[in-house]
Amino acid sequence: MTRRKSAVGALNGIVANIAAADAGSVAPEQRLPVESIRVNAHVQPRRDFADDAHRTLTQSVTERGILQPLLVRPLKAGGYELVAGERRLRAAVASGLTDVPVVIREMSDDAAREAALIENLMREDLNVVDELDATLVLIAGRLNLTPDAVPGRLQALRRPTEDDAADLAVLETLFTQLGSGTWTSFAKNKLRILGWPQDVLAAMRSGGLPYYLAGQIATAEPALRQELLQMHQDGRSRAELLAHLRAGRTGTAQPARMKRLGQTLSSDRWYARLAADEQRAVQDWLASAPGVIRSLLAPEVSDT
Repeated sequence: MTRRKSAVGALNGIVANIAAADAGSVAPEQRLPVESIRVNAHVQPRRDFADDAHRTLTQSVTERGILQPLLVRPLKAGGYELVAGERRLRAAVASGLTDVPVVIREMSDDAAREAALIENLMREDLNVVDELDATLVLIAGRLNLTPDAVPGRLQALRRPTEDDAADLAVLETLFTQLGSGTWTSFAKNKLRILGWPQDVLAAMRSGGLPYYLAGQIATAEPALRQELLQMHQDGRSRAELLAHLRAGRTGTAQPARMKRLGQTLSSDRWYARLAADEQRAVQDWLASAPGVIRSLLAPEVSDT
């Protein structure tokens, strides 16, 4: 909750600074047609929207409408560009609303990008990978760097010189606004995610793989890592994944793998869930397997 309040304050502070710089550009809250609002992928940093969270928000919008206005900026060619509130806009569209409450601000590209990033970091369902990406872009904007240059700069700042005072002050201010710990903690604990295998990052983004488990799985050998990711996708518990990981690292995973393979191939429910071509592939594999495997497993798997 502290982090959410801090992020809200940071977003409001950005908007307030913009309004103070150009008071004539501030319009009061009003309503705009949904079709007049454009989502700019270069401004909106969010990649994945949790289905359950989206359904819950859509239901709330259907019942009570949009309670917090969206933040938009006018476009020179006409219409408006969304700065903050993409989840609410999506929910409004899904609910069939034709217009939504908005606050219109004249904002530069950089200010719009920063406001969108901070609003994105407010989300409770934001995965760690997207949080990392958004934070890197924020830091890059504040330090006048590219996102790719940020990790190296942060590592250098962990051993600062007198010339680094200005950048250190910028980082302290930013992380205080975000309410997400210190920049040194971010550099020490979160930057290492950048070196994790892509399949682990994908599972974190779209499959809900927790940060702690991801860190454990990322260090496993490729074959074992694939098994662990599949177990996570199959809904196995954290304890089961950690036990399998420990077994794999101590050389005792092979019997566990064989046991799991036998249990899986002997499961009528598992086989029934396969598509027809997948069932044929299983049958072809069994046909070429050693006789002892066929005798044990083939009777358990029926043709469709």
